[in-house]
Amino acid sequence: KVSDVVEKYNADVLAKLAPAATSVSGESMCVLYQMLNHYISTDTPLSKILAPISHTPYRHDFSSSFHIGAMLSAVSRTNMSLHIEGLVVDAIASQLIAEGSWEWAIYVTLCLLDRRNASESTMEARRIRAKAIVSRFYNPSSDSSAEERREFLVSIGVPPAWFFESTAYRAQNNGDLFGLVENLKKVSLKDCLIAVESFLIPHMILEGKEACGKLRAFLEALSSIASEDYRSYWDK
Repeated sequence: KVSDVVEKYNADVLAKLAPAATSVSGESMCVLYQMLNHYISTDTPLSKILAPISHTPYRHDFSSSFHIGAMLSAVSRTNMSLHIEGLVVDAIASQLIAEGSWEWAIYVTLCLLDRRNASESTMEARRIRAKAIVSRFYNPSSDSSAEERREFLVSIGVPPAWFFESTAYRAQNNGDLFGLVENLKKVSLKDCLIAVESFLIPHMILEGKEACGKLRAFLEALSSIASEDYRSYWDK
């Protein structure tokens, strides 16, 4: 048993047959020792184990905390609090973004270290945060690795629509209204039609005859893919 091993070690420390499970300075206790103690008894709080000071000299480095938390939540009899999990996930996501690895920040944001204790609202909040990272950093026009990152994220279950939507609104910010509707078309035809009505048609009418011809061709192509579900909206 794990408890027998820990008890024997503690006895050896008292008998000065084994070194104490602390750092040379005595300021922190061995994280493995803390994990073993937590496994056999819940007296050792998870927050103490996950604090960076328990396993690294870098007080703001939560990279190991995430992996330790994932492991402990799988074997521990104590549910990790949503507050502690949120702190760990947000901290490592911020570190990854600062290092340029925003795709991994999305990955950890979508990870639930303790699914047993997660509500639907918690999971939805995580999805919103992850989608916000996509919107902020996914930009194929300026990031040569954007498509490789997108393929990785799609392979782990991130909806492709997030990337089309991000590209759509980035195009809108750049004044590319055709880019806006082209990408929205891949997300939601209804949203695409709303964008056409609200932004594209008023803008192209003011641009003159040549722009209106381009608009007509675009609308005819769009009409051909509109399903019966959107026909009534299209006819308006």
